[in-house]
Amino acid sequence: MQRWFDECNSRELLAQFFLSDPVLFNYHLGDLDDFYFPHCTWQTAVDSDGNLKAVVLLYHPPTRSTPVVLALSKDEDEFGQLVAHLTKNRFFPETFWCHFSADFMEMVDPAYRLSINTPFPDVNFKMRLGPDGVDLCRQALKQKSFSGQLLRLTSSPDHLAAAMDLYRTVPSIHFDPRMLHTHFYYGVMEPSSTSTMPRLLCIAGVHVHSTEYKLAVIGSVATRPGFRGAGYATACVAMCVLQLIEEGGCRPDRIGLNVEETTAPARRIYDKLGFLPVHTILEGEFVAESLLLHVDEP
Repeated sequence: MQRWFDECNSRELLAQFFLSDPVLFNYHLGDLDDFYFPHCTWQTAVDSDGNLKAVVLLYHPPTRSTPVVLALSKDEDEFGQLVAHLTKNRFFPETFWCHFSADFMEMVDPAYRLSINTPFPDVNFKMRLGPDGVDLCRQALKQKSFSGQLLRLTSSPDHLAAAMDLYRTVPSIHFDPRMLHTHFYYGVMEPSSTSTMPRLLCIAGVHVHSTEYKLAVIGSVATRPGFRGAGYATACVAMCVLQLIEEGGCRPDRIGLNVEETTAPARRIYDKLGFLPVHTILEGEFVAESLLLHVDEP
C-alpha cells in the first residue's frame, strides 16, 4: 500500500492513533495538552486512506536546550520507513535526547549514534495498573505503619518550597512545579520537625494527567535519603492511584508509569501495588555522526 510522510497537526488523528496503545503512547497523549502542543512537531507515516501508521515526535522543551524525540514503534516496518525518511531528510537535530524502541538505534545508524554521555542506553519498563491494582493500593494504605502525615500537596508556597527542598536531595528525579496544580501530588510530612519549614520525607505525583483520555502517568516519586524502606513511597503512590480513579476520572488500566530496570526498590513497590510491565523502551542521547567525526579530528 502506498505511503507518504508528512507533519500532522490534527490532535484528533494523533489521539486516535495513540489510543490504539495508550500505555506505549501515554506521554504522546499528554503532549496533546495545550501547554505542550505548541512545542511539538509530529512527523507521521500515512496510508492512502489517510490513516496514521507511525509517528515520531520532536519536542522542544521550553525549560531545557536539548530537544527530546519520542520514537516508539507499534509496527516495526511502518516505523522503519518513517525513520528512514526522517533520517535521510535530516529531520533530527544534531543532538537530541531520545525515548526509543530498540530497533531505532539500528535505523538511524550510521547517521546518528549514542553519545559518549550515554554509551549504553537506560532500559525502562512501561507499566500499567493491573486488574488487582485498586484492591492492592487500598490494602497498602490500610497496612501503612509509619507516623508521618500523608497529605495532598497543593501549589501553595509552603508545599512548593517543601517539595523543592526534597527534590534537591534526589537531583536525578525530574520535577515540574507546574504539575502541583493538578492536585494529584501526595507526600509524607515528617512527624515532628524543629525546623521552621516542615520537611517532606517522600513525594509522588503525576507527569501526565488527562481527563479527556482518562489516563495518567505517575512520576516524580522520591524519598529523602535516610528515610527509605519505611513504606512512604508505597503509600504515596497508592494514594495517587486511588485519587486519580476517584477524582481524576482515570481508567485503572490507563494509569501507567516508567521505571528503570536498575531500580529494584522502585520496581518492588510497583509490583506490590499491582503494576504490570507492558513494554520495554530505551533512553539515551544521540549525536549526529558528523559531530562525532569533527570531535575525533586532531
